[in-house]
Amino acid sequence: MTLVPVVHAFGLARTAADASEDAYAVDVDVARFALADGASSAWRAGDWAAALVASWVSTPRPRARGGGPAEGFARWLEGARKAFVPEGAAPADQAWFATAAAERGAHATFVGLELTGLGGRRPRLRAFAVGDSCLLHVRADRLELATPIDDPAAFGSHPQLVSSLSGSPAPAPVVTETAVQADDLLLLASDALAAFLLRLAADGDAVWPALRRIDTAGFARLAGEGIASGLLERDDLTLVRIVLAPAPVAAPGGSTSPGGSA
Repeated sequence: MTLVPVVHAFGLARTAADASEDAYAVDVDVARFALADGASSAWRAGDWAAALVASWVSTPRPRARGGGPAEGFARWLEGARKAFVPEGAAPADQAWFATAAAERGAHATFVGLELTGLGGRRPRLRAFAVGDSCLLHVRADRLELATPIDDPAAFGSHPQLVSSLSGSPAPAPVVTETAVQADDLLLLASDALAAFLLRLAADGDAVWPALRRIDTAGFARLAGEGIASGLLERDDLTLVRIVLAPAPVAAPGGSTSPGGSA
């Protein structure tokens, strides 16, 4: 059976007057997906988040040279840094405080996902996460895993961040690998939203089947109700929903029918 990622994304800024500093990118053809949350106190945080996710989906997976996944991640990150803003690129007439901010760099949390073997017998996911942007893996409306944080009480105000400064130490990502199968639901969620969803699930709310069906209006309602109840922090909110659907199977005469066992 061949699996096809069916992707939808939803997002809301902290307020209507603000631009979101979250960013996401997807490339279904290579089965890579990413979400980053720019640290609001940092210089060009939203731009750095966008650069990170764009680099993830356009660059081959991190490969180690004997040092494990963390080494591969560090090499990919350095490439993303060099493609972002060259050191010293701030305009000469820029105010001193803006120049100082640029020298401190931009920062963001990050989660990158890749899917492999979708046309074979053993499809798998591999995720790299730094900070509190999360991957949630749901099967048959039950949470299989949440990474890098699986406890809604464990989210805080000072997550580990990925810096844009070339040559600075690369953070060690939380690396997760597991099998996937048809109809699995994979969710990339920014921190406040991930904490909220985990809290709802812990309270017995049927949040996972609801997220399979949710549309843009429904996402806005869910966020509004969560903020009004005090269970959801007012923040930039981004969700990337990936459903692994069986690929259509060609039927006689050139039409297609729903996928089945190959």
